[in-house]
Parts: sequence; structure tokens; C-alpha cells
Amino acid sequence: MFGCGGHAMSVMDTIKNNKEYVVIGFVDKEKTDYTYDGVGVITTDTDISGLEAHGVKYAAMGIGSVKGAGTIRMKVYENAVKEGLLFPVIADATAVVSESAVVEDGTFIGKGALINAETHIGKCAIVNTGAIIEHCVEVGDFTHISVGTVVCGDVIIGNNCMIGANATITQGVKIGDNVTVGAGSVVLHDVLDGETVVGNPARVIRENNG
Repeated sequence: MFGCGGHAMSVMDTIKNNKEYVVIGFVDKEKTDYTYDGVGVITTDTDISGLEAHGVKYAAMGIGSVKGAGTIRMKVYENAVKEGLLFPVIADATAVVSESAVVEDGTFIGKGALINAETHIGKCAIVNTGAIIEHCVEVGDFTHISVGTVVCGDVIIGNNCMIGANATITQGVKIGDNVTVGAGSVVLHDVLDGETVVGNPARVIRENNG
């Protein structure tokens, strides 16, 4: 399990309940004495070359809402894949995922989440507890759809975005890469790359710095 904060606890809980994999250790940015549910930190992000040799084949992404989390998840994922690790989709048994939806490697789907027909979720994304993603939505790689968010049909959300808790993205909106949508915001119009929007209706409070 990469990361060992609160989000990693949620992912681990789903893994434990699903009974398909067993978490044998955490991988974090530094070696500490941290333990959760009897599992400790076994190595660091920069020292994973020996994991496959010790029989570790699969990895889970437990890095949640920290500053620059999308970029961190991307770097950790790419480094781990180079070392031969595989990232399965981890979906809670209480989530509802359409048979026509496509969910890519390493994505976590939390408790009570709903992903509807013809939706595409990218690599190492997070669809967190109770989030609703309607039909024909595209969610980019390493993007976090937070707790209770509602994404209406035909929405496109880019890579490396953070959509805050209980936000609503209305029908057909296009959101660029590296966008932050504040918690509780209602997005009625397209959002450009790198912008931060908040409020109801959502307004830009930070422009793309290039």
C-alpha cells in the first residue's frame, strides 16, 4: 500500500472486506514506526526495487488528499510500474459500477459510490465515498472525485484534478487538467487548465500560472 494516511485506511478496509488481496505493508516517503491494523511501513517510495523479488506482485494506491496529491500519485505509480508492480482496481463491495463503465488500473472506488453507463475512469483515480458519476462521463488519470460529489452526464474532467467534497458538476461541463473545484461548489460552466473555482455558482479564484 503506497501511503499510510487516512485514505490508505479506507482503501485497506475495502481490501480487507473484499478478501481478494492482503496488505502486507505500507510504502511511504520515509521509514517510520507507523502501524495500522497490524501492518507497518516496510520501505520508502524511493526504495521499492526489492519488492517484486520478495513475491510482491500487486500494489494499491493509498495517497489521498495531500498537497499535490495527483502529481505524487502519478510519480509513485509510474515508478512502481517500472519495477514491475501491478495496480488492480480496488472497488468497495457497496459501490455500484455499470458493466459498460471502464475503470483503469489503480483506481479506488469507495463505499456507496455509483458509476453509471459508458463512463471512463482513468488510472489511479479516486471515486470516494458516496460519489455519483453519471452516464458518459470521462474522468482523467490521477483525479480525485471527493466524498459526496455529483458529476452529471456527459461531463469531461481532465487529469490530476481535485474535485472537493459535495461539489456538483452540471451536465456537459468540461474541466481541464490540474483543476481544483472547492468543496460544495456548483460548476455550471467549463473550467480551464490549472484554474481553481469555488462557490455556487463556481467562480475562478486562481488562474493558471502556465
